Order: sequence, then C-alpha cells, then structure tokens
Amino acid sequence: MKNSVSLPHSQESNFDRRNIRYKVDLDRAEPFVQAYQLVSRALDQSEFCRGYELSQCTEDKRFFVLRWVFLSGFSCHSDAAAGPHLL
Repeated sequence: MKNSVSLPHSQESNFDRRNIRYKVDLDRAEPFVQAYQLVSRALDQSEFCRGYELSQCTEDKRFFVLRWVFLSGFSCHSDAAAGPHLL
C-alpha cells in the first residue's frame, strides 16, 4: 500500500518523516494489512499527510514498516489537527 508525493526541496523542511516498525504474528498479518487499507482512506483525505507506505519484509513476513510524511507540527493526538476523518 503506497501513496507518495514528491516534495520540492524548498518545502522539505515543512514536513516530518516517521518510520514505524511493527512485528505482527503471521496469523494476524492479513487483518493488519486490511486495517491499514481502511486507515489509508483517512490518510488520503488528510491535509496533513503528504505520503505513506506500508511495507512487509520479504525475509520475515512478521515485520512491517510504515513510512509516513506529514506536515511539521501535526499531532495525531490533537482532535483539531486530525480532522473528522482521522478520529
């Protein structure tokens, strides 16, 4: 699952990047991916999200990495910043 946006170099300082690593039991991997597919709809609508990618390790399928690019200063803990589609 991927949605990426190329940013002009002059705008890169306005954005933060996070890599979130997950270890998921193999019997829960498919539901995990399906849950992120649902969340991706909200990320696509968010004015704060500039791109994301969920990758699964090819050597050990239990491991995933979410790469996320978002507007600097955004807090996923703030209802006002998140907007209704991320709550």
